[in-house]
Amino acid sequence: MLGLDEHFFTRKRGYATTLVDLRRNKVFDARLGRSEASLDGYLRQLPGKDNVRLIVMDLSETYRNIARQYFPRATIVADRFHVVRLVNQHFLKAWQAVHPEGRKNRGLLSLMRRHEWRLRPEQRDNLQRYLADYTGLGVGQVAATPLSPVFARRDRGPGRPIQQSKPANLIATVGYGPTSALSNRARIAA
Repeated sequence: MLGLDEHFFTRKRGYATTLVDLRRNKVFDARLGRSEASLDGYLRQLPGKDNVRLIVMDLSETYRNIARQYFPRATIVADRFHVVRLVNQHFLKAWQAVHPEGRKNRGLLSLMRRHEWRLRPEQRDNLQRYLADYTGLGVGQVAATPLSPVFARRDRGPGRPIQQSKPANLIATVGYGPTSALSNRARIAA
């Protein structure tokens, strides 16, 4: 399992790409650059790249192309952080479409971003009343599978893939605090 991510290195040198052995939880290299051209020479000579079966990374087009070209036998998996961020962005867009004024209410936005267990009883009641008025946000699907165990397991650590027994589509629904790291509810539909 290979983790592939970028980070800002310095103003002079720009970005760097970090390669992580996720089985051993060890960074095994960091290379300056994040473009295919800047990493080409290094990746061509990387030993053991034919043995890589899984690459965990963000969903940037550049890294997807790199993974396809240099690790053709590997399955590409989005890392947890980027999946959560993407679902959060889509939820906020859907919320804007259903109730534009709700998105402008900073107190309500704060409630929506919190984990259920961090809400005081009166906050939970206020949020439930609001969500009852806007069923388009998915309140009717609260019976969905909790995602907290999938995304918040402490034994996995950053960059670890979300592994499932079969391919699945992730459909976010709203429970309490839907934008806080998918803290509550979603349905996993095959």
